[in-house]
Amino acid sequence: MAGRGISGIKQKTVETTGNLKDRIGETAKNVNESLINAVTLSEDTNNKEEKVFRKNNFPQFKTDDGHFVRSKTEQIIDNWLFSKEIIHTYEKYIYNPTGQDMYCDFYLPYNEDGEFLGNSNDGIYVEFWGMTEIKSYVKRMNEKLAFYKELGVTLVNLYEKNMDTTEKYLNLEIGKYLFKKKRIERSE
Repeated sequence: MAGRGISGIKQKTVETTGNLKDRIGETAKNVNESLINAVTLSEDTNNKEEKVFRKNNFPQFKTDDGHFVRSKTEQIIDNWLFSKEIIHTYEKYIYNPTGQDMYCDFYLPYNEDGEFLGNSNDGIYVEFWGMTEIKSYVKRMNEKLAFYKELGVTLVNLYEKNMDTTEKYLNLEIGKYLFKKKRIERSE
């Protein structure tokens, strides 16, 4: 009789565990949908091209530090920044007096000598230009490049064609600012 009792408990535990997994799965699905809706609302923009891009390229790639980014290559860049202990923000909003919304891919709060700036808009802006074969993307890229030039900020441009040697490329392009003070261990 004792064996049947334990068997019954095991069966009840399996049923309860199964129900719990279903409830957790449903809750996770609801939370995920809520997050998607919140991001979609927060990404509402007055720029038509930006709106289409954001709608068609939802952040779905999770990085080592918990950011969600829009592409596999941005995930690689973010993970590299995190691995080098470089403080960074993904898609920082940039005030644009013309009223057109602008976001940089990555923002690093350091000056050109690699000194930490804290909460400042002076810093290093990083753009990954990944879809240069699409006319509308190139148009937006050129607008952003002109805007950055007008602002006079430090801009690091990263291109898909160079990402086959990611570690070396990132060390070279971002490292020329941040490795000056040897704050970050350079790895080739």
